[in-house]
Amino acid sequence: MPATPEDVCVVGLDVGGTSTRAVVATREGAVARATGPGSNPVSLGYAVALATWEALADEALDDYAARHGHRPRVEHCVVGGAGAGSYPAEEPAALERLRLVTGARRRPTLTSDVVVAFASVSDGADGLVVVAGTGAVAARVRDFRLSAFVDGNGWFVGDAGSGHWIGVEAVKAALATFQAGPRTALAAAVADAAGLALEWSALVQWVYGRPPRALAALAPVVRDAAAAGDAVATDILDRAAAALVASLARLDPAADDGAVVLAGTIARSEDLLHGRLARAITARWGLGVRAGGDGAMGAARIAWREVDAAG
Repeated sequence: MPATPEDVCVVGLDVGGTSTRAVVATREGAVARATGPGSNPVSLGYAVALATWEALADEALDDYAARHGHRPRVEHCVVGGAGAGSYPAEEPAALERLRLVTGARRRPTLTSDVVVAFASVSDGADGLVVVAGTGAVAARVRDFRLSAFVDGNGWFVGDAGSGHWIGVEAVKAALATFQAGPRTALAAAVADAAGLALEWSALVQWVYGRPPRALAALAPVVRDAAAAGDAVATDILDRAAAALVASLARLDPAADDGAVVLAGTIARSEDLLHGRLARAITARWGLGVRAGGDGAMGAARIAWREVDAAG
């Protein structure tokens, strides 16, 4: 059955280290979706990452076909990827393979996950975005392209204010209770999250036996302790927000007049950092904030924009 006008779609993918999301979208919005594991080529390699991209795009298109009896005509596909710009040299061939899987009429475009996070809710093509999930970065976007950024350097040398950063601070606070540090509910909470007895040696062995970025899973532990009134946990969240605001400050936000997009599970969560960031940004620069939305839909919005630009 041939595609009808309403069957003309684009495919957007939001590629992260924790999860990957695909969406099939008309100009009006999403019509099919698929979600899978993280697929950052920098950490996993292109073979593994591309297999995930292809599988999720295919799954979303199959979802569309199950509802409509046929696949849509795909005009374009945009991939917003964590670490884009540092991907391996296989990128052109990989994108061509993705084009064949989706049936897109042009080769897919690769852009930053920061840009698709901005595009998920922004009314314009220019502005500022702070992303804090497992990692963290502040960026200026111009014409839906990454114009300047601060941090995003990864867990070992950066990502200040991220979920990983919060998790590390939680473990440090827990360990400090054995070393004349301040008493904190985080000690027992971290041990409980790790399934351990509250012992210094057990916590140290657990930390060094896990992938470093896995410590981001402790961010909700800090949130809960802060909500219960723990001063150490509250201080960690305050310092995380301050670190993100410091990154944003290096981009000279006074030069912008729109709302700052706060994206990522940490920055857009009200009971983690969203409120803290919103208050600090408004107080310092008089700017409003908007919570980021679905990055895959941001990628789809960019795809439609590129379709229109190509004529």
